[in-house]
Amino acid sequence: MPVLEWSKEKLSLSGKKSKMKKDIRVLSSLLVFLLVFTFACASKTGSSKMPATTSVHDVFITKITPKSTIAGMDLYIEASDTVQYTVFRLENPKRLVLDMPNIDSTAFSAPIELGEGLASKISTKYFSDTGNSRVEILLNEPVLYKVTRIQDNKVHLSLSPLEKKSLNDRKIQPDEIEILGVELREMSGLGRILIRYKGEKPKFEMIRKREKKRIVLNIYNAKILRANEKLFSVTAKDSIINKVAAFQFSTKPEGVVKILANLNEYTSSNVFERDGVIMLDIGSQAILADASSLKKEEKSKDLTGKKKKTAEEYAGQKVSLDFQNADVRNVLRIIADVSKLNFIISDKVSGKVSMKLIDVPWDLALDTILTSSSLGMKRNGNIIRVATINEISSENRKMVNASKDVSAVEPLFLKVFQINYESVDKLKANLSSIKSSRGSIDINERSNTLIIQETKDKLSEMERLIEILDRRTVQVLLEARIVEVSHSFTRELGIRWGGRYSANTGAAFPNTVGLSGINSAGTASSVAGDLVNLGTAGAPTGAIGVTLGHVNGTALLDMQLLALQNQGKGRILSMPKIATMNNTEALIESGREIPYQTISANGTETAFKRATLSLRVTPHVAKDEIIRLEIEVNKDEADFSNQLPGAPPPLLTKRAKTEVLVKDGDTTVLGGLFKEVKTNNSSSVPGLSKLPLVGWMFKNKANTETGEELLIFITPKTF
Repeated sequence: MPVLEWSKEKLSLSGKKSKMKKDIRVLSSLLVFLLVFTFACASKTGSSKMPATTSVHDVFITKITPKSTIAGMDLYIEASDTVQYTVFRLENPKRLVLDMPNIDSTAFSAPIELGEGLASKISTKYFSDTGNSRVEILLNEPVLYKVTRIQDNKVHLSLSPLEKKSLNDRKIQPDEIEILGVELREMSGLGRILIRYKGEKPKFEMIRKREKKRIVLNIYNAKILRANEKLFSVTAKDSIINKVAAFQFSTKPEGVVKILANLNEYTSSNVFERDGVIMLDIGSQAILADASSLKKEEKSKDLTGKKKKTAEEYAGQKVSLDFQNADVRNVLRIIADVSKLNFIISDKVSGKVSMKLIDVPWDLALDTILTSSSLGMKRNGNIIRVATINEISSENRKMVNASKDVSAVEPLFLKVFQINYESVDKLKANLSSIKSSRGSIDINERSNTLIIQETKDKLSEMERLIEILDRRTVQVLLEARIVEVSHSFTRELGIRWGGRYSANTGAAFPNTVGLSGINSAGTASSVAGDLVNLGTAGAPTGAIGVTLGHVNGTALLDMQLLALQNQGKGRILSMPKIATMNNTEALIESGREIPYQTISANGTETAFKRATLSLRVTPHVAKDEIIRLEIEVNKDEADFSNQLPGAPPPLLTKRAKTEVLVKDGDTTVLGGLFKEVKTNNSSSVPGLSKLPLVGWMFKNKANTETGEELLIFITPKTF
């Protein structure tokens, strides 16, 4: 180094003592600097080779949380400290691997089974020689993945399926129709799905799935682009339709486009095509959208020369027109160019028109021009024919007359309808109101079928009516609990006492004198008998007796106190169950037939009188899970105490009739059929029973209480 060379030069013996001391001082300073620098470098090098104070085992995996999502699966991995990771795929078998260095995963040595889905299992491996861990996700199918660090110690792995090639990622074939768009409109009592298409007249089929509350419309040989596929969710509370989906269902052997409509409640539906639009109507008014009502609407449109629309229903390209005394034929040609439709204008169409329209749909402008010029139109596909009102009216009258002639000779078709739920007799009566004069309706009771011979239009109309009327009726299971409770209580307190007395007077008459009570036969007796016999009506449950007699037998006194108390309780529980159809009465009855004898010219005969407890229930199921019950309860009891000889016993009748609203599965209670009788009876010896202090020795008391109550619990359940 130059410094060392320079130092050597300074150390050479130059003989100059004056500079020696100065050079020695410089050299000493330099040596001190070198020693300090060397020590610092040694310290830095040594510190870099020292082992880290933190072990690789100080970081652990604390949580592995898989969660299923609509799009696929999420996996969250959480550690005790900051983690690093590397993600890659492996094949045979398909799996996704996360390698994490310097982290311990031994706490999750057991695999996590996932079952079905994108992944079936999550397992971990710990490599003790390197201190690294691996998380493997066993896949069921190829996936897309994304790894995101949520926090320093938390990693989020998102899995989603590979996007498959759409069925409609292909060109439209020349013979296919193209679905241009799907719209949903809500009207009064009607939900209408509009499917606009381009091409030849489509072939479609409507499938009703009552149990799933779903309407499926299959459009055959059709294609819909991905941009036109739709999914509507209806949030209005009073809407008939819940969701609508339009998508490409299949492409082979022919393209099928499906329109699915999930309903809040199953109702009528109808589908028809008009002017390049397939209309799927759902609601109580759907049946009126075609058949006779549709024909009337078309006749009205032809006679007036225009189709009545609301402002929202005009969907043509907007145009601006400003004319002053322009020939109406030339204006119609301009509209034909804008609409790109074919126009045929009658020779009788003439006149001038002045207008100024700005940003108006061309079909609205056309209707306005036709109305102001007393013109009408007929449309057939992409051809519009414009003529005067008189011409179109005359043509329609001719068509009406021709249709009458055709209906008289129109061929009749035979069709057999299998009826599942409704009575064929009732259906025949309903269909007879729309039957033509040439048609016929016959029934076959054994197979429960209708044999109808009618024109094609009438058959179609009857088929729709049969579908509406022949529906499965809701059934109701009625669970009844009938509780009859009775109780009785009787308490009696009675007394019997008597005796005899006899004495010799010493006279000729009367020589002897005797006093006694009555015997059991109710006559006087010379022996001891009862002076007062006011015992209990039944066998006493407690008694005490006292007897007093004279030593020579001339007098005897006998007394008995008797007490009786009876108490009874009874309960009868019946739990009948019966199922009935909606709006049909169900009867539950129990009781007995009471025999009695009658005397007539034929001799003595035995007849029977019914005394029953009957329960009549008629359920009416509403739409909001509420059931209206018409309930009638009748309880009859025989009154034998008032029965006349040779006549049936009269009946004591209790009856209750009511209507209640009950939620499906809830219970309603009927009570109030209650009877309670209290009786206080007293028997006594006249006069003596009112004596003070000793009056009780000449009377008895009997208190009786009886009661009965009827409770009925009814639980309706639909099925």
